Amino acid sequence: MEFARFILEHNQTLIGLADTKASIVLGIDGIVLALLFGDNSLPSNMGLKILTALLLALSAVSAFLTIKPRTIEGTPASNIFFGTIRKKTREAYVSDFRSINDEAILDDCTNNIYTLATIEAAKFHYLKISLYLLMLAFVPLGLMLLQSNWAILIGTYKEPTNSTHTSISKSLLGIRLLRSHWSSGILQ
Repeated sequence: MEFARFILEHNQTLIGLADTKASIVLGIDGIVLALLFGDNSLPSNMGLKILTALLLALSAVSAFLTIKPRTIEGTPASNIFFGTIRKKTREAYVSDFRSINDEAILDDCTNNIYTLATIEAAKFHYLKISLYLLMLAFVPLGLMLLQSNWAILIGTYKEPTNSTHTSISKSLLGIRLLRSHWSSGILQ
């Protein structure tokens, strides 16, 4: 009996872990998307920008599918699972609960363990997809950053016409200074 309760609690913890990880991925997706479209000071390849945004959006959808609450139709009646508890009246639930023996509790726990394992499998499936898409989105994003840095190094970078500079363009200031010192002969 204790082992069944332990497994039940462990599965519930794993479901919470999947939801937490998906929430973090969702936050990263949102931050990168905001930076991607909020920073207009860097030269960008529109194709790479769209590809990055598409991969991040698909990652976000998979993260949402991870977090999405799930119930499984056709599960046996339970005195643990809220879905089947709410189908009974309060009086019927209290009466059923008071008449439960140890064997019925063990059956209830094992049925719920199986149900939770099925839910876990779906959540971790979508979490894995979300993480892969997020990692894949960093490829075109990295290429855009390399393209921007290359433009600064070879001197083809044009300052934006508006005077707003983002943290990314400010972080590239050191590369600009290095290039200007190199071309002026200070570092040669």
